[in-house]
Amino acid sequence: MTKEKIVLVSLIFILFSSAAVGEYDPCSLDIYPTIQNRKVEHSPIIVQPAVFLANKNSRVYLSVTDLIEFSTSNPNPHIPYLEETIEYFTSSLKGISEPTTNISFLLPDLSSLEGKEQQIAINVYGFIIKGFQTGLFNSQAMITINGDVVSSSTFTLQRGEEPKPIDEYNKVHKIKFISNGTLIYDSCWMDK
Repeated sequence: MTKEKIVLVSLIFILFSSAAVGEYDPCSLDIYPTIQNRKVEHSPIIVQPAVFLANKNSRVYLSVTDLIEFSTSNPNPHIPYLEETIEYFTSSLKGISEPTTNISFLLPDLSSLEGKEQQIAINVYGFIIKGFQTGLFNSQAMITINGDVVSSSTFTLQRGEEPKPIDEYNKVHKIKFISNGTLIYDSCWMDK
């Protein structure tokens, strides 16, 4: 084989390998050991105005007051544009006039934003996740499946090593809340 063919074959291999790595999602795997599994109670009512996260036929509701409190208490002081994020987040939520509103109105398309606006949008997303997870764990969130209120769900935490690490972020954490076979809420993140 000539040098040119070797280089060409190597380049094609690298390109296909990069494409395969780009499509690989360690959070989509269900191979990680379950390290915690417990029943979690949910609130039968919610103070309005409230916001909700929708997931197919289930919804997680949280009062606006609780979401603001849970999301903005003890923030990481190193978050860029922290004060601007808190101001934008709280003023947007306090402006809600409907009894219940889908929280997706606070989740803009990140690809259309740059710089400071993009960072604030990322921070807001983190605030939403923190608030709803806190509400689920401390039984302040109300859950519905097909419009019916659900009193409890099963919380599962999986943790393990990513099988094909590409950097030092190789620990995978997956949480799920499931009731009667219906996924209510899930989240996955990676760290060192």
